[in-house]
Amino acid sequence: MPIAVGEHVYTKYGFRELIVKDAADVLQPDCTVTGGLLEAKKICSLADTWGFECMPHTWGTAVGMVAGWHLIASTPICLMGEYTVAHPHIMRDELLTDPNIVTIEKGYAKVPEKPGLGIELNQKILSKYPYS
Repeated sequence: MPIAVGEHVYTKYGFRELIVKDAADVLQPDCTVTGGLLEAKKICSLADTWGFECMPHTWGTAVGMVAGWHLIASTPICLMGEYTVAHPHIMRDELLTDPNIVTIEKGYAKVPEKPGLGIELNQKILSKYPYS
């Protein structure tokens, strides 16, 4: 049975330890805790170099989710990501000015195409939850 780990590993050095110890089959970097997209891409590059698969952790806030989707779309070894809508999450469901920009169609995430991450944040929600 393949072992997937990494949603709570915070640096490329932590992922390096998993790789060196052959402690997993699938690595799950999360852009929101590893230092952003660039650092997550470095982790995926390490995984690719050593023959590990990557399946980024892509749920939580709308920002983290979309960043993860961009990671998957721009990194060939990332074939899929972990995603759920089973539980309501205000920082996912109401954080964007246009929640319809984040869509899943036939099992595929549609990556926003506007500049940056392609999303705009709802300032009313941000001011309501300033420390979320």
